[in-house]
Amino acid sequence: MEVEGEAQPFRLFSGRAKRKPKLKPRSTDPAAVETDHADADPVPTIVTETGQADDAEAAAGAAAATFADLGLSQWLVDTCSALGMKRPTAVQRRCIPRALAGEDVLGIAETGSGKTAAFALPILHRLGEDPYGVAALALVPTRELAAQLAEQFRALGAPLGVRCLAAIGGFESLAQAKGLARRPHIVVATPGRIATLVKYDPDLAKVFARTKFLVLDEADRVLDVNFEEELRVIFGCLPKKRQTFLFSATMSDNLRSLLELSGNKSYFFEAYEGFKTVETLKQQYIHVPDDGKELHLTYLLSKIKDKEDPIQKMGDPIRSVIVFVSRCSTCYFLDLLLEELGHPAVSLHSHKSQAQRLLALNRFKSGQVPVLLATDVGSRGLDIQTVDLVINYDIPLCVLH
Repeated sequence: MEVEGEAQPFRLFSGRAKRKPKLKPRSTDPAAVETDHADADPVPTIVTETGQADDAEAAAGAAAATFADLGLSQWLVDTCSALGMKRPTAVQRRCIPRALAGEDVLGIAETGSGKTAAFALPILHRLGEDPYGVAALALVPTRELAAQLAEQFRALGAPLGVRCLAAIGGFESLAQAKGLARRPHIVVATPGRIATLVKYDPDLAKVFARTKFLVLDEADRVLDVNFEEELRVIFGCLPKKRQTFLFSATMSDNLRSLLELSGNKSYFFEAYEGFKTVETLKQQYIHVPDDGKELHLTYLLSKIKDKEDPIQKMGDPIRSVIVFVSRCSTCYFLDLLLEELGHPAVSLHSHKSQAQRLLALNRFKSGQVPVLLATDVGSRGLDIQTVDLVINYDIPLCVLH
């Protein structure tokens, strides 16, 4: 789906060229940077310059109807075509040329808009010119998202023979440390695991001496205060001269603070302001008694076999369903219940080993099982094209807070 949006300057600083932005206290804001200390680099400071997005720039972006028009290498253009990516989306049209020009980029666009390719393609383009060392470090908030992003890098970089390492918890850390020491082209990691590897073996920090790109995917979650200490360790390993890409579907307070600290010196693409859901999404609320939720859930899932839309009765086939719950115990209970009732399902929660979680996710994505039961570990950034129905069995915890 293409998202209509315009490239915008940092509107927080419109007309404020002579005024200093108000900075939040360092101790309470993980996105804060002390720019007056040469040895401090706690966050990825955005440093390249951008200007107003005028009519000429907008026309140029609209004219970029193919990936070749964006300035990408021909092998990448051919790869996009082979993968069914015919035309760049809005976020790709706007951000890829800026990234190729060496600018730092922050992109806000909705889920399914092609944000991954917007930063992966410029990285692979540069990697094709200089395929030595760890070219990019991509940080993501969840293990499942890291595994997915690594798969996408491998698919897009297959003609180049890209070596991509996913450094995540739940697997043997020694094997990942050895893999990191072999200097893969791209490292995709959760902040906790990569920080742990560096702490236990300081020599691994040298692996990132030539890293040219730092990516924060789902950046609003990565910049959460829970990752502050890990990010300080990681940024201390990276060279000061690098490009930084931050992409998210939501503009958070941490990202907004980072924009203020950037001082209007990077490229900012915002497809929309605030929070936005996919335009084609139909949302409905079903009020049922608490002791009747299992009955209604099994009724809705029974309609999958009939290829009937359980909500709208429009006759559209339901290929697969994700059911989100708030607790691991609920997830486990529903898994047993659906198995007893003959509804094939897999579950995704933190009480499972990482290998079991990835196996469950792969079975669901491949279509072997039509129902995925998941806690919040599967709630962010996963790209599964066949999902036609999402059921919030419990009210999401973020809403309750």
